[in-house]
Amino acid sequence: SLDDYKKNDDKNDEIIEEIKKEAEAENKELTKEQLKERERKYTCDEILETEVKFNFDCLVLERFRDHMKGFLSAFEVQTLFCNISEIKKFSKEFSNIIGSILNNPVEEQLIGKAFIENIDKFKIYAKYCINQPSANELSLKLRKKSQIRQIIEKVESDPTLNQLKFEDFIIKPVQRICKFPLLIRAVIKATKEDHVDYQNLQQSFEQMSSVLESINSDKASAENHDRLLYIQQQFPAQEGVFELNIFDNSD
Repeated sequence: SLDDYKKNDDKNDEIIEEIKKEAEAENKELTKEQLKERERKYTCDEILETEVKFNFDCLVLERFRDHMKGFLSAFEVQTLFCNISEIKKFSKEFSNIIGSILNNPVEEQLIGKAFIENIDKFKIYAKYCINQPSANELSLKLRKKSQIRQIIEKVESDPTLNQLKFEDFIIKPVQRICKFPLLIRAVIKATKEDHVDYQNLQQSFEQMSSVLESINSDKASAENHDRLLYIQQQFPAQEGVFELNIFDNSD
């Protein structure tokens, strides 16, 4: 959303101010080029650091799943956790790719190229995002069951979770995929136009934005499908009464 982009611009301003403070502490006067280089380092590092943190979030979701699955049906396990293990695996792979890239000199860091080469893999988030409202609804219902609630609260009591709740982690993959265009955009703003990766970054921003648009469209279609199915279930078709055909997309 526009608010997200505004927040990201505000964060960029905070990064620049932090860089200036560091320079003052070092008694250095940074040129515009040096300031831009440091800003790029901060923004690129943020991609890696937040991806590593997200991988931990996926691991936490797997921990919830492993503790709960003995008390849930297979359908409930799938509804709650969907393809989180697939997402975690890709997240680990991508963090390794970014980490390797950032070990190179700045002029050889091809962040945009890495996103372009992996763009199709980001589409695995779609299944999770479409399923997430159902997962959140089910988690709230399960909390009303004493035995399940105790299991959830036991995992939540781990201090490494920083007092976050199960539902906070369920939404994490959705938040993560939405964050990527903002991160790429921040790197573009901190990258010189003659950098070898500049065009890649612009292309990756467009491609990642398209992935998000596709996910949002699929999610909206799924929600409309569910609403129509609910209506159909509430008003069973009777003889002589028109029946909603939600599965027929023909003209």
